[in-house]
Amino acid sequence: MRKIAVIVSSLALAVTLGACGGETSGNASAASGTPAPGQPNPGGGDALADTSALASAVDKQANGKQSVHAEVKAEPVGVSGKGQLRFGSNPGMAMTMNTPEGEQQMVMVADGVYTTANEAMRQQGVTTKWVKFARGGEDPGSKLFTALADLMVESSDVTKQVEKAKASGRIIKTAKEQIDGQPTTRYTIEADVAKLVENEKNALAKLGMQLMLNQGVKTLPFDFWLNNENLPVQVVNETPAIAGQPAIKTTAKYSNWGAPVQITVPPANEVGDPPKVQMPPR
Repeated sequence: MRKIAVIVSSLALAVTLGACGGETSGNASAASGTPAPGQPNPGGGDALADTSALASAVDKQANGKQSVHAEVKAEPVGVSGKGQLRFGSNPGMAMTMNTPEGEQQMVMVADGVYTTANEAMRQQGVTTKWVKFARGGEDPGSKLFTALADLMVESSDVTKQVEKAKASGRIIKTAKEQIDGQPTTRYTIEADVAKLVENEKNALAKLGMQLMLNQGVKTLPFDFWLNNENLPVQVVNETPAIAGQPAIKTTAKYSNWGAPVQITVPPANEVGDPPKVQMPPR
């Protein structure tokens, strides 16, 4: 599995772009006091009363913008990324990932996932700069990576994340906080993991949440930092340590909502087939 380890880690990190939960990043400073949900919060606009209002506000604002720039890092695994996201009827993503194995570029569009070939792929005979995992492909690699791409689209779309929060949780705290000098309102939502599993349609996401549930994780904190336009500025996700794996904290920051994005597939003459992925026997 080492031959695809870097890509898997990159895709897994991209998945977290729209996930939420965890604790404040080092650049966030909490204001004194915790306004009750629904009460005015001058630092980042009026606090929304419940998850239904939160979902409605974010959906309206984000869908009106259609695009966003994002930066993300995962600790302690040493993976980070910077890129652009496009929402709506033609979703896409372009990211440059930095991993312990080196830099890797990725483009996700409707027909599949493109990623630059890493050293492990070259050792498997790949000679092109890019490889493509095609949507609808029958080989195990394409099935795996296009399934992850579907999860990326859903997870990077913040509107879908707040819909999950609406269906599975409740706001337990709001606070005025500064994120990189920008006033925001932070919403902490306690989500019922069993309800998340029940409502999840993506098989990979459902599997991960079911594992947490099986390991005794009953609730998860979802944290959103919204500006005074009710657009997400930051989300932080901390996956609990389970099944012998360490806790991983992922911080995603959003900026330039509505600004132009460039998500372009690489030239056809630079794209080849990925190495065959051998799935372990059942």
